[in-house]
Amino acid sequence: MSSSFEAQHSLISEEIQRLQRCEQYCLHGLAHQDQQFQTFAATSQNSSGYQEQFKKTEYAAMATTCTYLFVNNLKEQKMYELAEVEKRIQEQKMSETSLKVSGESGGYGFQ
Repeated sequence: MSSSFEAQHSLISEEIQRLQRCEQYCLHGLAHQDQQFQTFAATSQNSSGYQEQFKKTEYAAMATTCTYLFVNNLKEQKMYELAEVEKRIQEQKMSETSLKVSGESGGYGFQ
């Protein structure tokens, strides 16, 4: 039974790692969008182009932020699931230890 919990633990841990990588991609994307806009703003002489670039950057940043928040929420849910599985694994181990101890005493207890 505990191997089932351990397999579940492994799968959830891997999923959390994938979600963390996705969060990092989002953060890198935001930094890249900011850098591109800063570069454009520093080199642009055209104010209408500036406004257009600002709107594009703003839209991309909002989409990336929403994606980050969604992924972060999923990761938090998976972390909660992982904690629950870890709790079950501990309970299972305690139960197995308790059965071993009571089995070892056999019929030698008080009568």
